[in-house]
Amino acid sequence: MFVVSPSAENDRSVYPVEEDEEEDTIHVFPTKWMEHLPASVVEKVPLTQLVWPGSSHAGSYTVSATANDWVDEGFVERMTRQLFLDRARSVAHVQILSLAKQVMAGSRFLDVRITPMNGVPHLHNKAVGTPFIPELQTLLAHLERYPKEVVVCWIQPSSAYTTATFTAALCEVRDVCGAALVSRETCSATSTLQDVYAARGGRGGIVLLADAHNVTELLPEVWYDIGANADVVSLNITQSDSVAKELDVVYRERQKATRLHIVDICATPSLLDGTVIGSHYPVLRQLRLHLNQKRWKRMNCVLVPSIEHLSPVMVALIRLNFV
Repeated sequence: MFVVSPSAENDRSVYPVEEDEEEDTIHVFPTKWMEHLPASVVEKVPLTQLVWPGSSHAGSYTVSATANDWVDEGFVERMTRQLFLDRARSVAHVQILSLAKQVMAGSRFLDVRITPMNGVPHLHNKAVGTPFIPELQTLLAHLERYPKEVVVCWIQPSSAYTTATFTAALCEVRDVCGAALVSRETCSATSTLQDVYAARGGRGGIVLLADAHNVTELLPEVWYDIGANADVVSLNITQSDSVAKELDVVYRERQKATRLHIVDICATPSLLDGTVIGSHYPVLRQLRLHLNQKRWKRMNCVLVPSIEHLSPVMVALIRLNFV
């Protein structure tokens, strides 16, 4: 049986599994689940073969969605902003927890969108949220407390950035991460967690991942998603009836085991049709059904909406690393 505890060993919440799947009970804390991984996984399984529970639009919980701070807007967005602001606000919020709390809930892959406000990078999802750097510092403080955890932070810029200004923002983020950074110079997507710990003096840390199309120069410490040596390949899943089909594509592609495969089941909702968080629940239900099938053990980075403490989908994703 796989057992997840929110805080202490005497305060457990149990996620039921099929009796024939487990002979032993595995006790895991979402806040530090990587610390609980068996030595065989830590030493032998490459990062491309771990399952990374992730947060789609991780910074969207902070967006304000006021009438004056929208970014990335064309004609349709401008009209929608004026006519359907309340609906747009509900669309902008994909997550309900801070970055650090999402990691405490088990997420290890943060899909972070940023936009510049007075030269300062802010979190955003169509609308502007809080400054990113203080959020990042809180996340780094959390990783300092739990030294075996590794978090991938995927930084994506809004169209308000130029290649020069985004490169400068990425350099600032890199410098803030400092010694906590898992550098591409010492580790790759095919490294094991043990390789990461060895390169980092026995600790985990944070991987910075960025779109190489948006930078003027490739920073050697940062991981990128471009070219033959790309570290990731991504795929969006927006309809519940396509989950099985799309995941099967990912499963086949991952046999190459050279990249992190990102599956985002919460692509940016359309402001025209008024899609809100609730519309993703059928997708989550379908995903959870597939997670209960052993064939999906080898999924990689799965980004999900509406992460909550002890979310069943998040727990199911973590569990795939233990069975």
